[in-house]
Amino acid sequence: MSPEYLQDYEKERRAMANLEGIVRQLVSLLRYFAAPFVAAIIAWMFDEKHDVFNAVLVQN
Repeated sequence: MSPEYLQDYEKERRAMANLEGIVRQLVSLLRYFAAPFVAAIIAWMFDEKHDVFNAVLVQN
């Protein structure tokens, strides 16, 4: 193996490790910020104006 190949491989390995770290941070932020939206959607489903659960029960 040539030294140039090893240097390119090492650069690519570092870049992928950095990318993996960035993706992990973004996923953790997304999980942190998604909770209020999930709670809002559940509250919307229980809201009387948009009574999703009763509409489903009445159909059956």
